[in-house]
Amino acid sequence: MATPASSVGSRATTGSSASGPTSNQATVLAAQASEIQQLKEQMAELIGQLQVQAAGAVATNIAPKMQFKVPELFDGDKEKLKPFLTNMDLYYRYNKQILATD
Repeated sequence: MATPASSVGSRATTGSSASGPTSNQATVLAAQASEIQQLKEQMAELIGQLQVQAAGAVATNIAPKMQFKVPELFDGDKEKLKPFLTNMDLYYRYNKQILATD
């Protein structure tokens, strides 16, 4: 709810006491309080929507992962060294989270 710019911050000089708000100021303050309440409600609704979206995003990231089998033990053959190291690298990179907790 928008308030006219001329009424915001204006002071009436007639019929007001020096210590209290005028009737016009009270109306403006009430309108602003109502607008603040509406904005709070909208913000709460948007936060709820974000939480639902975030929960959905987490649920979609829980999809089953591909699994690499543990590489066979290296037997010392120089020709099998590069494939063994490649397999170990892939296994480690893909299972980093699992290996970090073991």
